[in-house]
Amino acid sequence: DFQGPESGSISGAGKVTLAAQQQISLAPSTSISAGNVLLKSDNMTIDGTVTASHNIFVTPFTAGRAIELGGTFISGALALSASELSFLTAPGLGIGTDGTTANTGTLTVTSAIGPFNAFPNLFGSSITQGTLAPITATAGLNAFATGSILLNHASNNIGSFGGTAGTNINLVTTGNLALGAVTAGS
Repeated sequence: DFQGPESGSISGAGKVTLAAQQQISLAPSTSISAGNVLLKSDNMTIDGTVTASHNIFVTPFTAGRAIELGGTFISGALALSASELSFLTAPGLGIGTDGTTANTGTLTVTSAIGPFNAFPNLFGSSITQGTLAPITATAGLNAFATGSILLNHASNNIGSFGGTAGTNINLVTTGNLALGAVTAGS
């Protein structure tokens, strides 16, 4: 386990990597600031600020572990609440990847998430959302899945979309949608 100090900071211009199989905990008065930041653990509690001038990557330690966004602790999954996601600030945010390798577990949005302080890039074997889980990503969102991408909540507010799915992509948004590169099926 990595238990961050009660207060303090980690900073640098390069890459900061925190990897702990069981748990990473960042207290409210802690901060991480770097060019790139990788948080890799099967469970996380993020109450301190994480800032990167380039990218933040958040991924499970165990390959294939599921990711749940918007909820709280869920057994068997890396769960990140909307509040925890709001502490992550960077031009790019990769969830389900370490920047090189994508996590192969499912990624499910279980409760409302966004707006983001970084451009979200979601990775999983499939990417879905629950009935009470709208996504607010007015600057846009990218999603990459080996299976399907089903982001079809009627209250989604996604400004642009790009991504790749091994099978189908189903995306719904309330406003205008700008498309980047999108590939569905092989």
